[in-house]
Amino acid sequence: MNKKVLAAILLILFTVILGIVWYFFSSKGVQSPFSKTKESSLEMAVYNKGGRMLVGINSPYFQQVQVEAEDLLVSADSGLFLLVTPETIKRIKEQESCLELIYSQPKTFTSSFNELEVKPDRLLIPLSGEFVGTKNNVVIFIGDRKAYSSGPYVNSRGVSKLKSLLNAAGVKEF
Repeated sequence: MNKKVLAAILLILFTVILGIVWYFFSSKGVQSPFSKTKESSLEMAVYNKGGRMLVGINSPYFQQVQVEAEDLLVSADSGLFLLVTPETIKRIKEQESCLELIYSQPKTFTSSFNELEVKPDRLLIPLSGEFVGTKNNVVIFIGDRKAYSSGPYVNSRGVSKLKSLLNAAGVKEF
């Protein structure tokens, strides 16, 4: 075989192999289910005593966790008269466990409790600590890019289903 033809075949073969390796190790290849992806318009993170783990859109439970978290807001059955400060949210993230959903654009929700339409771009749902009641109540904080709003919602259904979904997704610590 001609040396030029052999060199051309080897170059093509090398390029194909390099492309396959690059695909699998690039950001569009194999991804952890706990990494944020560019395709997602929602960032989902679990905080546990200061640690932060992203739940990626490729996780098989991503959509179920999202639906359950949003349903806790929509089906809330009361509100809490509470002044929510940045320190309150910081304390929850650093000393307790919580799930935070951050949307790229505000999302419209109507709560069955007060039938008011709200348009937050973030939800924060404690998974442990003072805002998860002994009677299975859970407080749902809503906010925008600037801050979380005072007067959070309360759902008496609690977070047991949400915790089960997160456990199934590989998040074990609450």
